[in-house]
Amino acid sequence: HDAVAVGSDIKTGHDSAVELSFADGTVLLMRADSSLKVSTSKMSRTHVLRRIYLQAGKVISNIKAATGRENRYEIQTPSSRAAARGTEYRVSVDDRLATRAEVLEGIVDTAAMGQKVTLNRNEGTLVRMNAPPLQPSRLLPPPEAIGMEPLYRKLPLTVRFSKVEGAAAYSVVLTRDPAANDIIRGMIIKPDELLEVGDLAEGSYYLSSYSIDAIGLEGSQSTPAALRLTLQPPQPVISAPAKDASLRSKEVAFTWQKEQNASGYHLQIAADSEFRRLVVDAAAIRETGYTTGSLPFGAYHCRLRATAEDGFAGEWSAPQRFSLVAPPAAPQIEKLAIEGKDGHISWGSLGDGITYHVQVARDEEFKDITTDTKLEQLEITVEPPPGASIFYVRIRGIDRENYAGDFSEPQSIVSKTRFPLEFIGVFAVLLLLAL
Repeated sequence: HDAVAVGSDIKTGHDSAVELSFADGTVLLMRADSSLKVSTSKMSRTHVLRRIYLQAGKVISNIKAATGRENRYEIQTPSSRAAARGTEYRVSVDDRLATRAEVLEGIVDTAAMGQKVTLNRNEGTLVRMNAPPLQPSRLLPPPEAIGMEPLYRKLPLTVRFSKVEGAAAYSVVLTRDPAANDIIRGMIIKPDELLEVGDLAEGSYYLSSYSIDAIGLEGSQSTPAALRLTLQPPQPVISAPAKDASLRSKEVAFTWQKEQNASGYHLQIAADSEFRRLVVDAAAIRETGYTTGSLPFGAYHCRLRATAEDGFAGEWSAPQRFSLVAPPAAPQIEKLAIEGKDGHISWGSLGDGITYHVQVARDEEFKDITTDTKLEQLEITVEPPPGASIFYVRIRGIDRENYAGDFSEPQSIVSKTRFPLEFIGVFAVLLLLAL
């Protein structure tokens, strides 16, 4: 709180207001873009005299009546003088130096050019420069907000107002307090115009409205309507997997960017585009990523939404389609034969674009691999491992994306170049038994 001395000049900026409190309880509220000077301020046991010179803008005076004292409170402007005793009223000066006085409680005498009019409760007057005051006009009642919600989740905030007969415009203020002193936004709209408020921070507010008549007099204030703005989180965008992605996996890693006002995320994956056949419904994700468990191969649809701290869920992202592509099947070996000294192997086709991975090993576990090659043909001739009487073959398919399927079951080939040692053992046993 700063002390204001007599003779002080006070100005308010475009988005500011100043409240002046006097020792007798009188309060003067300066609106934005106002300029005034405290010309006189005297108080004795029997008298209170104050003169304020308003050069521009608007002030609202709330004069406290004091028992046993004669109060005289004057607001002078370039075009008039308004004197009051125990009242609440507004005085404003526009850019043409015209003065408007509007009485909310009590009585105010407004004088200019040697003429005076007395304004009673809910009356006002206009005083143009170098002209006497107009006869008192009845102040209009305020419009009422139609369909206003106590909680708004997105911007712009929109409100319509009821029709007030005789109103040329409406003044609407958004404040942080029900007394409408801490104004956040002040707007003038036409009576049939939709109020739209954008670029507003989250928080609690009060909306008040006033009717403005044909000569610019502002009527009484509506009952402040409380509202709260808690913005819903924006629609998140899924970064991965990409739209229409074909994935060579049964597990899917999802990622997305962190969204403002989001405390969590809700991911759905479905086997249909209407999301009736859900396969994943993860509603409490705190991170910006999620990895599924093993899913069957096939086509899927996914969508994501963010949730606010109070649990309110935002709108779903645009659905995205992706597919889990099965790897190539294990080739069916059709021929295993020894032709001369070499082994000849052939298998069935897995379709276009498939490369075949052929391995030959001495052992069934394929720890000792002697041939490891890739080819596009459906047959191969291999040289048996040196010294091996039996060797093993397995084959798998690899698609264009280098996605490899499972190997076929190992199959054995008996080499003609060497009599199998295990057969020698069996033959020896049989011979001994015969003896």
